Amino acid sequence: MAFAGLWDVWQPPDRQAPPVTSCTIITTDANKEMASIHDRMPVMLEPRHWKQWLEAGSPDAVKLLVPIDDGKLHIYPVSTQVNNPRYVRHDCIQEIELDS
Repeated sequence: MAFAGLWDVWQPPDRQAPPVTSCTIITTDANKEMASIHDRMPVMLEPRHWKQWLEAGSPDAVKLLVPIDDGKLHIYPVSTQVNNPRYVRHDCIQEIELDS
């Protein structure tokens, strides 16, 4: 899986400050599966599109900024531990049963 993103290095107005490297993940409207969770989602690129996205200045790259096709995601509930950046164990992404 790869997300469409952008990065840049820029110099703050204070020329004494070091350059800043920044990045962002591009979002789009949610597909059918994701819509029940949130109205937006990251742009997920299929492997066949990775090269096209990475080719700087490709005029057709904007056509890739769409939701991933329905049926490509496996969505399931996980522990709220996934929200804690200090919790670094793999079990935070294991599927859990929701209380009825």
